[in-house]
Amino acid sequence: FVKVLLSDEEKTRATAARAAVEEVRPDPMPTGKAKFERGQRVRAKFQGDIGGVNWFPGTVTAVHADGKCDIAYDDGDSEERVAPRFVKVLLSDEEKTRATAARAAVEEVRPDPMPTGKAKFERGQRVRAKFQGDIGGVNWFPGTVTAVHADGKCDIAYDDGDSEERVAPRFVKVLLS
Repeated sequence: FVKVLLSDEEKTRATAARAAVEEVRPDPMPTGKAKFERGQRVRAKFQGDIGGVNWFPGTVTAVHADGKCDIAYDDGDSEERVAPRFVKVLLSDEEKTRATAARAAVEEVRPDPMPTGKAKFERGQRVRAKFQGDIGGVNWFPGTVTAVHADGKCDIAYDDGDSEERVAPRFVKVLLS
Protein backbone atom coordinates (compact mmCIF):
# COMPACT_ATOMS: atom_id res chain seq x y z
CA PHE A 1 0.00 0.00 0.00
CA VAL A 2 1.41 3.36 -1.04
CA LYS A 3 -0.05 6.67 0.08
CA VAL A 4 0.43 9.55 -2.33
CA LEU A 5 0.82 12.91 -0.62
CA LEU A 6 -0.51 15.91 -2.50
CA SER A 7 0.88 19.42 -2.25
CA ASP A 8 -1.44 22.14 -0.94
CA GLU A 9 -1.87 23.43 -4.50
CA GLU A 10 -2.81 19.94 -5.77
CA LYS A 11 -5.29 19.51 -2.89
CA THR A 12 -6.90 22.85 -3.73
CA ARG A 13 -7.22 21.94 -7.42
CA ALA A 14 -8.67 18.51 -6.58
CA THR A 15 -11.19 20.03 -4.15
CA ALA A 16 -12.27 22.62 -6.73
CA ALA A 17 -12.68 19.91 -9.39
CA ARG A 18 -14.83 17.78 -7.05
CA ALA A 19 -16.97 20.82 -6.17
CA ALA A 20 -17.53 21.62 -9.85
CA VAL A 21 -18.63 18.05 -10.56
CA GLU A 22 -20.98 18.05 -7.54
CA GLU A 23 -22.70 21.23 -8.76
CA VAL A 24 -23.87 19.50 -11.94
CA ARG A 25 -24.40 16.00 -10.54
CA PRO A 26 -27.95 15.22 -9.38
CA ASP A 27 -28.36 14.54 -5.67
CA PRO A 28 -28.29 10.73 -5.20
CA MET A 29 -29.47 10.98 -1.59
CA PRO A 30 -33.08 10.00 -0.93
CA THR A 31 -35.51 12.86 -0.45
CA GLY A 32 -35.81 14.11 3.08
CA LYS A 33 -33.38 15.44 5.63
CA ALA A 34 -29.66 14.95 5.01
CA LYS A 35 -27.95 12.63 7.47
CA PHE A 36 -25.38 15.20 8.61
CA GLU A 37 -25.29 18.98 8.95
CA ARG A 38 -22.46 21.49 8.91
CA GLY A 39 -21.36 22.25 12.48
CA GLN A 40 -22.71 18.95 13.83
CA ARG A 41 -20.61 17.15 16.46
CA VAL A 42 -19.69 13.64 15.37
CA ARG A 43 -17.35 10.74 15.99
CA ALA A 44 -15.68 9.48 12.83
CA LYS A 45 -13.43 6.57 11.96
CA PHE A 46 -10.23 8.29 10.85
CA GLN A 47 -9.15 6.95 7.45
CA GLY A 48 -11.84 4.26 7.67
CA ASP A 49 -11.89 3.90 3.90
CA ILE A 50 -8.29 2.63 3.94
CA GLY A 51 -8.52 0.43 7.01
CA GLY A 52 -8.37 2.94 9.88
CA VAL A 53 -9.79 1.47 13.09
CA ASN A 54 -9.86 4.38 15.56
CA TRP A 55 -12.84 6.68 16.08
CA PHE A 56 -12.26 10.33 17.04
CA PRO A 57 -14.55 13.25 17.91
CA GLY A 58 -14.84 16.15 15.50
CA THR A 59 -17.12 18.59 13.72
CA VAL A 60 -18.70 18.37 10.27
CA THR A 61 -17.31 21.22 8.15
CA ALA A 62 -19.08 20.39 4.87
CA VAL A 63 -21.72 17.97 3.58
CA HIS A 64 -21.52 16.81 -0.03
CA ALA A 65 -24.40 15.86 -2.32
CA ASP A 66 -23.49 12.17 -2.09
CA GLY A 67 -23.83 12.23 1.71
CA LYS A 68 -20.09 12.23 2.40
CA CYS A 69 -18.82 14.93 4.72
CA ASP A 70 -15.63 16.77 5.62
CA ILE A 71 -14.54 16.45 9.26
CA ALA A 72 -12.34 18.70 11.41
CA TYR A 73 -11.16 16.46 14.24
CA ASP A 74 -10.70 17.84 17.76
CA ASP A 75 -7.01 16.84 17.72
CA GLY A 76 -6.33 19.16 14.74
CA ASP A 77 -6.46 16.59 11.92
CA SER A 78 -9.02 16.90 9.16
CA GLU A 79 -10.40 14.62 6.50
CA GLU A 80 -12.46 15.21 3.37
CA ARG A 81 -15.32 13.19 1.89
CA VAL A 82 -15.77 10.73 4.74
CA ALA A 83 -18.39 8.10 3.92
CA PRO A 84 -21.49 8.16 6.20
CA ARG A 85 -20.78 4.61 7.41
CA PHE A 86 -17.67 5.98 9.15
CA VAL A 87 -19.49 8.84 10.93
CA LYS A 88 -21.75 8.78 14.00
CA VAL A 89 -23.60 11.76 15.45
CA LEU A 90 -22.66 12.58 19.04
CA LEU A 91 -25.42 13.29 21.54
CA SER A 92 -25.70 16.82 22.88
CA ASP A 93 -25.00 17.34 26.59
CA GLU A 94 -28.73 17.68 27.19
CA GLU A 95 -29.47 14.40 25.38
CA LYS A 96 -26.71 12.63 27.36
CA THR A 97 -28.13 13.93 30.64
CA ARG A 98 -31.66 12.77 29.78
CA ALA A 99 -30.44 9.34 28.67
CA THR A 100 -28.28 8.88 31.76
CA ALA A 101 -31.16 9.88 34.06
CA ALA A 102 -33.54 7.49 32.28
CA ARG A 103 -31.07 4.59 32.54
CA ALA A 104 -30.40 5.35 36.21
CA ALA A 105 -34.13 5.31 36.99
CA VAL A 106 -34.53 1.92 35.32
CA GLU A 107 -31.48 0.48 37.10
CA GLU A 108 -32.73 1.59 40.54
CA VAL A 109 -35.92 -0.47 40.25
CA ARG A 110 -34.43 -3.52 38.51
CA PRO A 111 -33.25 -6.32 40.84
CA ASP A 112 -29.64 -7.43 40.50
CA PRO A 113 -29.69 -10.99 39.08
CA MET A 114 -25.90 -11.36 39.03
CA PRO A 115 -24.70 -14.33 41.07
CA THR A 116 -22.73 -13.57 44.20
CA GLY A 117 -19.00 -13.90 43.90
CA LYS A 118 -18.94 -12.60 40.31
CA ALA A 119 -16.98 -9.38 39.88
CA LYS A 120 -19.15 -6.39 39.13
CA PHE A 121 -18.78 -2.68 38.78
CA GLU A 122 -20.37 0.20 40.66
CA ARG A 123 -21.67 3.55 39.49
CA GLY A 124 -18.97 6.20 40.02
CA GLN A 125 -16.12 3.67 39.91
CA ARG A 126 -12.95 4.73 38.06
CA VAL A 127 -12.06 2.32 35.25
CA ARG A 128 -10.04 1.88 32.08
CA ALA A 129 -12.18 0.60 29.21
CA LYS A 130 -11.49 -0.53 25.66
CA PHE A 131 -13.34 2.04 23.55
CA GLN A 132 -15.66 0.28 21.08
CA GLY A 133 -14.02 -3.05 21.90
CA ASP A 134 -17.10 -4.94 20.70
CA ILE A 135 -16.49 -3.70 17.14
CA GLY A 136 -12.73 -4.05 17.08
CA GLY A 137 -11.54 -1.01 19.04
CA VAL A 138 -8.01 -1.49 20.34
CA ASN A 139 -7.39 1.52 22.60
CA TRP A 140 -8.01 1.62 26.36
CA PHE A 141 -9.05 4.93 27.95
CA PRO A 142 -9.72 6.05 31.53
CA GLY A 143 -13.29 6.88 32.54
CA THR A 144 -16.04 6.53 35.11
CA VAL A 145 -18.88 3.99 35.31
CA THR A 146 -22.17 5.91 34.97
CA ALA A 147 -24.52 2.91 35.08
CA VAL A 148 -24.34 -0.84 35.64
CA HIS A 149 -26.85 -3.04 33.85
CA ALA A 150 -28.34 -6.28 35.14
CA ASP A 151 -26.25 -8.29 32.67
CA GLY A 152 -23.02 -6.79 34.10
CA LYS A 153 -22.43 -4.41 31.19
CA CYS A 154 -21.51 -0.80 32.06
CA ASP A 155 -22.08 2.65 30.67
CA ILE A 156 -18.79 4.57 30.64
CA ALA A 157 -18.12 8.34 30.59
CA TYR A 158 -14.56 8.66 29.30
CA ASP A 159 -12.26 11.39 30.60
CA ASP A 160 -11.85 12.79 27.06
CA GLY A 161 -15.60 13.55 26.82
CA ASP A 162 -16.73 10.48 24.87
CA SER A 163 -19.21 8.04 26.33
CA GLU A 164 -20.29 4.51 25.57
CA GLU A 165 -23.24 2.38 26.62
CA ARG A 166 -23.41 -1.29 27.58
CA VAL A 167 -19.69 -2.04 27.54
CA ALA A 168 -19.05 -5.74 28.18
CA PRO A 169 -17.13 -6.48 31.42
CA ARG A 170 -14.27 -8.05 29.45
CA PHE A 171 -13.52 -4.56 28.08
CA VAL A 172 -13.48 -2.84 31.50
CA LYS A 173 -10.73 -2.87 34.16
CA VAL A 174 -10.95 -1.21 37.57
CA LEU A 175 -8.32 1.46 38.15
CA LEU A 176 -6.47 1.16 41.44
CA SER A 177 -6.74 4.29 43.55
